[in-house]
Amino acid sequence: HLAKCCNPVPGDQIVGYITRGRGVSVHMIDCKNITNNKEEFERMIDVTWAIDSSASKYKVTIQIVSNNNPGVLANIMMVASETKVNIGSVSARIDEKNSTAQITMGIDVNNNDHLEYIMGKMRRVKDVHSVGRYLSSNR
Repeated sequence: HLAKCCNPVPGDQIVGYITRGRGVSVHMIDCKNITNNKEEFERMIDVTWAIDSSASKYKVTIQIVSNNNPGVLANIMMVASETKVNIGSVSARIDEKNSTAQITMGIDVNNNDHLEYIMGKMRRVKDVHSVGRYLSSNR
């Protein structure tokens, strides 16, 4: 199964982790849950993508940091609409001290190239500082 902590998508470098009782969990190669678990290195196995990624959707969480200005979220949502990405969740936190917003968005993508395309479009939105994958550190 695909690990929820890093949500790997086709195109990512991946590694398998033999779990206790749940089979193999597939993680991104740089997932903190894998890199911080070196004492169980013998439970890691090589895995590869062997599916037609155009037929599947993968859930990924991205984090967007922007200025806290009126209309920024609307412009980000417009990009999501234009790229025809399905949004499963959105949340935002405001940092009053820095006048910035952190927007976390759960989206469905076909593969890593599709994800990079969407993030690239969002990076061009006025007042957006950064867009990247949000990786949970929890298993």
